[in-house]
Amino acid sequence: MWHLSRARLEDVARAHLFFNRALELDPTLAAAHTGLAMTFNREGAMFASRPLLEALRLSGDEARKALELDPTDADAHGFQAHAAGHLGDYAAGFDHAERALSIYPNCSLAHQARGWLQIFTGQPAEGRQTMLYSIRLDPRRASLPYIRSHIVMSHYIERDYEKTVAEATRLIADRPDHPYAYRWLAAALGQLCRSDEARAVLDRALASAPDAFHLYVDQRVPWMGQAVYDHMMDGLRKAGWRGAGETQTL
Repeated sequence: MWHLSRARLEDVARAHLFFNRALELDPTLAAAHTGLAMTFNREGAMFASRPLLEALRLSGDEARKALELDPTDADAHGFQAHAAGHLGDYAAGFDHAERALSIYPNCSLAHQARGWLQIFTGQPAEGRQTMLYSIRLDPRRASLPYIRSHIVMSHYIERDYEKTVAEATRLIADRPDHPYAYRWLAAALGQLCRSDEARAVLDRALASAPDAFHLYVDQRVPWMGQAVYDHMMDGLRKAGWRGAGETQTL
């Protein structure tokens, strides 16, 4: 979990090794399957080091294995909420989040998943508050950079570009290797007509994590609605992005 908290591809690989070793020592350890689910998710949805649909399938498989071993594991239900949401099944995602919270009301992972789902279903302010609550419950959680990047996104969706810039800048200062924040920062700077800064951040996004950038820009990922995608692309074009033509949904 410490390696996952680093939000770097090489650390994700290390985490993967440790979770597999844990299962060699104890094949009934549900938490190790939940951990593997997180690593597959990071590989596909954060770093694009594994084909996205393959990563989401493997992530969902591991989350299901965790629940088969322990149906009362709140974290496993919490991550299953993410797995369903990443495939665009928001209803199933909310259902798993609520199941997790019925087992353990202070499950940080479930609150995080619920907040993420709220942001993508037209409730950015509510989702942001839910995610902030998840941080208060577990301020050292391995997914903290991931949570903070979605707080950045929630401000962008609300068209509060100044707050988007402020939050993204803070996140980048703390986690310069995290690939998500640069994209939203470039889009927000583009919307604010801060062209030179926007172009510089856009160049940084492409240089630091080109595969992750293209994953989200060249095609609409399953969990991102058309309106959010179009809004993001509008900001990136104002930042200077001139990419491939027609985009397609994965």
